[in-house]
Amino acid sequence: MRLRAEQEVFPWEREEDLPLDAPPSIWAARTGHFATGEGLTTYYYATYARSEAEFRRKLARRVDATLANSAQLSDYLRAWVEKRWRGGAVSLFVEHHVNYS
Repeated sequence: MRLRAEQEVFPWEREEDLPLDAPPSIWAARTGHFATGEGLTTYYYATYARSEAEFRRKLARRVDATLANSAQLSDYLRAWVEKRWRGGAVSLFVEHHVNYS
């Protein structure tokens, strides 16, 4: 995993949110990291947001900004969450860790 420079700012960190009256939709992604001797940690996150930038900022509150930046959007996870919690308040965060040592 690449270390982040102190002054580096990802584009989604400086983008402004859409107006508050913009309808939010469910965004979902997965990200993770592998460290020798520590194992593999994968994160799954889904929540309502008005834009991808807002979604990544919310994810960065749970994992670091570098992981939030590398997160891959997941249509499968988004569809699964929409099917199960249609019309309800949603925020799903799953941390899956495997130690191979």
